[in-house]
Amino acid sequence: MKKLLLGMLILVTSVTFGQDTTQSKITIAIEGGPSISTLRHNTELSDMVSVISKVGLNCGLRLEYSFSNWLSYNVSINYSQKGAEYSIYDTDESGSLIYDTDGKLQGLISSIENFNYITVPLTARFKFGGKHKFTTNLGVYGSYLINSYSLTTSSYYDIKDIKDATSDYYDTLDFGLVFGIGGDFKITNKIGITLDVSDNLGLYNVGLDTFEDYTIKHNSVNILLGLTYKL
Repeated sequence: MKKLLLGMLILVTSVTFGQDTTQSKITIAIEGGPSISTLRHNTELSDMVSVISKVGLNCGLRLEYSFSNWLSYNVSINYSQKGAEYSIYDTDESGSLIYDTDGKLQGLISSIENFNYITVPLTARFKFGGKHKFTTNLGVYGSYLINSYSLTTSSYYDIKDIKDATSDYYDTLDFGLVFGIGGDFKITNKIGITLDVSDNLGLYNVGLDTFEDYTIKHNSVNILLGLTYKL
């Protein structure tokens, strides 16, 4: 009987510790924050055109599998807003810039290009430190375009936020590299907070045949605050 009880105790203890080890390798996270994005071109744009970064939203879920205390594999699914703002000075019929009677430049048109994506980053996460860890991330991402549109505003032409669908001008797919730094902050054995700053560098020309003279590639910097739960 003693041998039977001892055997059962060993079995229960082994199963318990085995489950804890397995479960402790998996962490889920809810993340979100601002995304500062722009569009890159392979040729110089006209002096009358400037590209300005725009701020959007990046949020979603992340699943982390830890191979050790210093290395984990991460897969996320995010809703990502990307794009850029173009400031364009229009010209008159002769191709000359437009000035008012005081010599001030007129004809400014602002066009904000908005892209809404479902993005799936796949990254390796390297960790350094004790209870609170410094992290570096490296991997790739793939994105699927939900829709895109432009918002055009010009006080000169008395128009504001004229919306035009632009999805037909761009490829539905995008992919690129992910690299960044961050921190993991442990609150309890199960719950933690993460803060990450990552760069999604687009490698794929998302412009279709409409843009014959130049390529268009995304670039976005994401600041993500996350709440984690270790299973």
